[in-house]
Amino acid sequence: MKILSGKKLRLVIFGLLVIAVLGFLVSQPNRSHYEDKEILSIGNSGKVIQISARSQITKRDSDKDGLKDWEEELWGTNPNNPDTDEDGTNDGDEVDDNRNPTVAGPDDVFQGDIFIKQSSSDFSSGGLTETEKFSQEFFAEYLSLKQSGVDLNEQEVQDFLINSTFEKAQVEIKKDSYTPTDLNIIQDDSVDAIKKYGNEMGNIIITYSIESESELIILQRALENNNKEEIKKLEPIITTYKNHLSDFLNVSVPQSAVATHLKMVNSFSLIAGTIEGMRAVFSDPLVALNSIAAYQNNAQELVDAFQGSNEYFKSKDISFDENETGYVFTHLII
Repeated sequence: MKILSGKKLRLVIFGLLVIAVLGFLVSQPNRSHYEDKEILSIGNSGKVIQISARSQITKRDSDKDGLKDWEEELWGTNPNNPDTDEDGTNDGDEVDDNRNPTVAGPDDVFQGDIFIKQSSSDFSSGGLTETEKFSQEFFAEYLSLKQSGVDLNEQEVQDFLINSTFEKAQVEIKKDSYTPTDLNIIQDDSVDAIKKYGNEMGNIIITYSIESESELIILQRALENNNKEEIKKLEPIITTYKNHLSDFLNVSVPQSAVATHLKMVNSFSLIAGTIEGMRAVFSDPLVALNSIAAYQNNAQELVDAFQGSNEYFKSKDISFDENETGYVFTHLII
């Protein structure tokens, strides 16, 4: 018999990972987009969501049989029936006694590592998402702890999940790393060339600027409402960053601006890859969790890139008036 199908296990892991994601979101100071005029804040509402999610997923035991509802999913038992197999022993006691809560006794004792083998067999050998890989390891560790007599109360489950996730989920965010060979470098460091460069860059920024909520706000709301449509609001943000990146690579860059320009190019590439990872929250939540963990540092890289450009133009005694697009570099609110 199958204790748990691969699809079901992934749903359980997704539910638990949502807690970790929300917990991380509400712990992070939020940043605005570079074109925004003020810093957005998630505020206390995110904390309420986090507490609610923990209560709903890690604490609920609908039938009072000693197994949390999410554990019932792992074992394949009925969360609304304390004795799924109706053999006179409730589901929680059967699990504690190493008995199968879905098969009536007395011949319902599990053999060795049957759980782990059956769980692993539900997944194909190739093409696993990072979440599926983690699901296998999570179930194996959960069973090991459960069978060793550890009482997994809700806080311990939470800590176990988060620790396991951050220790094992080292998923590399897909991004490009650009070098000077990718740039259109010119051997002209005159005032006119540098000023032209600044105006071209400013024009790209203004052309592709959009008004949008913070990526974290969108992600939080999608998780709160379990709404896959909501996550689509990240698409125009990703497209905007990629459009900037594409045009940045075609700009004529004075030799003295190469280092500053590369920082700008790579910061846009980095943040675009990060948001793309966040977009995978429903299909591969572990990738999204890694992206969220990296988001704050990557957003800071973008802020630093703009500040670096500002300092570069000042070092060259270049100024822009209000009618020039390069004006954004000296009057940008970050």
